[in-house]
Amino acid sequence: MEFSRRAVVGGAAIAPAFAVSGCGFGSASGVLSITPPTLLKQAVDRAMPTLKSVGGFDGTAHARITLPTQFAGQSGGSIVGAKIGNSGYRAVLGRLVNASAQMGAEMASPLIDSAVSGLGSVEGGTSQTPATDALRLKLAGSLSLVVKPAIEARLKVLDEPMITEALGEVIGIDHAGLLDDITAKAIEGMFTAIAYEEMSLRGIARPA
Repeated sequence: MEFSRRAVVGGAAIAPAFAVSGCGFGSASGVLSITPPTLLKQAVDRAMPTLKSVGGFDGTAHARITLPTQFAGQSGGSIVGAKIGNSGYRAVLGRLVNASAQMGAEMASPLIDSAVSGLGSVEGGTSQTPATDALRLKLAGSLSLVVKPAIEARLKVLDEPMITEALGEVIGIDHAGLLDDITAKAIEGMFTAIAYEEMSLRGIARPA
């Protein structure tokens, strides 16, 4: 079954096995109604080191960056366009964009750590991952300010007139459009990885 990243972060509630007894965090249904701040820190500490490591995004299925769907089966009339449309080149480009996401994660990590330390306890609501949801809201719009420049620096090799023209020819977007696409996916991948770890800490079965 195809898995949507958004389904993990802010999805419908499934009663988790994790409940804190004797300290006011658990509810009658067994759902953790208040998330202690240590849980989110543990989730972040589990997720981010992997994404910051070499091959971390590419090796993590739920965080892996995919190329825009327009790449699939497309090729252009020019020599460069034909090369971009080649499956072997797309595989190389896929590894490059995942490596750029790693650089983005390295730059995002201090900002995420700072946000986690300032959150405190989080109300559970009906979400499977309330702590990750709260982190997402706190960092809304700010992560891209540090992630995008890091990814842009790594993808500088693609910011050449001939390649930009070929990208437009093959997939209908330019370098700036590709950069925006990869940045958004990298940030979403970070939140998804953190959400996965939060679910694990709560005893909720994670999607395969």
